[in-house]
Amino acid sequence: MIRANRKDASDGDLNWFGGRAMGKFKIEHVGKIGYWLDSAFVFGDETTQTFTDINSNISGVRSQTPRHVEAWGLDAGVTWYTNLFMEPYLTLGYAYGSGDSNPSDGTDSTYRQSGLHNNKIKLSGSQRFRYYGELFRPELSNLNIMTAALGFPISEQSSIDLLYHHYEQATPSSVIRDSRIRATPNGRSGTLGDEFDLVLSLDEWKHLQVQFAGSLFMAGPAFGQLEGNNSFQLDLTFKYSF
Repeated sequence: MIRANRKDASDGDLNWFGGRAMGKFKIEHVGKIGYWLDSAFVFGDETTQTFTDINSNISGVRSQTPRHVEAWGLDAGVTWYTNLFMEPYLTLGYAYGSGDSNPSDGTDSTYRQSGLHNNKIKLSGSQRFRYYGELFRPELSNLNIMTAALGFPISEQSSIDLLYHHYEQATPSSVIRDSRIRATPNGRSGTLGDEFDLVLSLDEWKHLQVQFAGSLFMAGPAFGQLEGNNSFQLDLTFKYSF
């Protein structure tokens, strides 16, 4: 027996191993090129539990399923900081977290992040933002994310960025490991949808940072009858440092 508010869907003994390459170089008459490449592997053992609610406060474990975990993920991208008027910068990115195409083989090949992640990046200026999507905010798990972005520096410390994200499950599934979207996919189509973000980051003051983010998510075929539905979000954040 266990208190209902302490239920844990899984217990794991997992290890992550990965590497990173990143840098920036200048090309005469073209501008600067920035790049990054992150790759990681996760392996170990995990036990998933299902529960039966005995009452509103107590639950019992109905079943336990032990599985070996072997999975991988990567995140790569390139940014071109141009010499054009207003010095726009263009970014293309791709992130992948493996899925499990054979759930009955005893090995779970669904990648999962460590729990220490925040999936944020800084393309210009001094502030970071969620570059997998300010609204969707997915964990990189059983997922392909394709990103294109256009940004402009307002000053050395401030910037404005317009981003587009396309989301596809690596293996169609009715489960999204973690995101801000609570609708359940149908498990037949892997196309989750698309998101547009507009992020304005202002850092012109000694103690104050301001960030505005407006987002639109458009549901894809993976959400069945909800395909084509739109979700909106507006965020305004103030950070004051002493």
